[in-house]
Amino acid sequence: MGARILVVEDDPSIRLGLQRSLGFEGYTVEVARDGEEAIQRAFDKKPDLVLLDLMLPRLNGFEVCKTIRKHDPSIPIVILSAKGDEGDKVLGLELGADDYVTKPFSIRELTARVKAALRRKRTSEGEVDVFQEGNLFIDFGGQVLKVDGVAQECTSREFALLKLLI
Repeated sequence: MGARILVVEDDPSIRLGLQRSLGFEGYTVEVARDGEEAIQRAFDKKPDLVLLDLMLPRLNGFEVCKTIRKHDPSIPIVILSAKGDEGDKVLGLELGADDYVTKPFSIRELTARVKAALRRKRTSEGEVDVFQEGNLFIDFGGQVLKVDGVAQECTSREFALLKLLI
């Protein structure tokens, strides 16, 4: 099973798009529609990563970030926001976010940033994610598969299946 991602977004179309795209990549996706629900789900579900909008009802994303970070400093938090000015980015990062992506964003870039944040988390936890035998090389953290030194295309779900089988 892929990493668990909590998507905190009040816009239903963005929330559904992220849920579908990340699910297709093999991640297990939980959603929250406001700041209070986000904190509750973060504590109950213990996600591997949080994608956090800043402009939320009931409790803004800055407060959610600060609260999650205080409770569990190891959860990577990636802020998604239409607020692209430098002050908001700096504040988000100073409150504990690991990355800041401004809307509109490409799903490919966001997925790459999610993979990078999860890879950093695994590395900091000392998890080794490389398998090598004969002509086969697999780096699960970096999601690289090489056969005879030639890179092969694989989805996150296929990497998860390979890891399970190995």
